Amino acid sequence: YISNAKYKIAMTETVFIITFIAFLVIRFLNPDLWHPYRGGEKPMDFAYLNAILRSTSFPPLDPWFSGYSLNYYYYGQYLVALLTKLSGIPSHISYNLAIPTFFSYTSVLVFSSLFSISLPLTLISYLKRFYTQFKRIFHK
Repeated sequence: YISNAKYKIAMTETVFIITFIAFLVIRFLNPDLWHPYRGGEKPMDFAYLNAILRSTSFPPLDPWFSGYSLNYYYYGQYLVALLTKLSGIPSHISYNLAIPTFFSYTSVLVFSSLFSISLPLTLISYLKRFYTQFKRIFHK
């Protein structure tokens, strides 16, 4: 598969790297976790990430409600915590790397969906051109 799809793999990796670097620059220019006017969920996400990293069992302890388990969906934070534990980097750095990573995942998903949709369309246009050429040659 890899030898046949080198172009697609290279394009997908290029989209990932470009969008990751672009969003990493945005996070570098504005690393704040809290928007001054609109607020946001980033402090909650960061607290959940740290709760998962510090928990010894699942479900993790709730950082806002002491002594109780986390009663919220936390799979995204779990994935980031897993990579944080495996890599050994601090949670504040891994959180700021996770945001561009998820943005890049989304960009690759959109790119590959559009690429998969447009490929059959180009194939159909090639078949139509082939049919018209075939008809022109043999229909005289």
